[in-house]
Amino acid sequence: MTFQNREEAGRLLASRLLHLKSTDPVVLALPRGGVPVALPVAEALGAPLDLLLVRKIGAPGYPEFGIGAVVDGHQPEIVVDEDTVEGLRIPRGYIERESVRELEEIERRRALYMRGRRPISLAGRAVIVVDDGVATGGTVAGRVARACPVGCSAAGARDTGGATRHRHRVARAVRRGGVPGHSRQVRLGRVLL
Repeated sequence: MTFQNREEAGRLLASRLLHLKSTDPVVLALPRGGVPVALPVAEALGAPLDLLLVRKIGAPGYPEFGIGAVVDGHQPEIVVDEDTVEGLRIPRGYIERESVRELEEIERRRALYMRGRRPISLAGRAVIVVDDGVATGGTVAGRVARACPVGCSAAGARDTGGATRHRHRVARAVRRGGVPGHSRQVRLGRVLL
């Protein structure tokens, strides 16, 4: 199935998630591409919409190949794909330096996007994490760790294999096709409950 834009993808995703309306859900969007997909979901479910700030840690020389993620929060978390790090023989010093750099970028973006607003509490609520893409799954593990510490799971939208590796953490997946003419295909988000 092909979508005209992210908003249409969000409306179609929302129609697949209406059964969650009674669970007092919170919709978390990954800026920037996940926000226009998540907004129609939050509106349809009558759910608050918040941001989940996650930055990918890219492999040395290949920044788009995720080897882990840095996740915003009171105590930021670093999630690393140990198998990949070990297989590529990536030094721990590299991961530490990249983590510091990505945390600085998260701080900058939090100040820009949130403007001092506190995050919505997720305690005891169904959590739906919406993004417009998942490549290696490096940020998927980060999203799960931060958004769903107990009793729920989460993942992203476009699955090229990364989210599949985290299937044990995903309660339910909802997928759709892409948006023509976009280098990064918009796909309906994976649902984390």
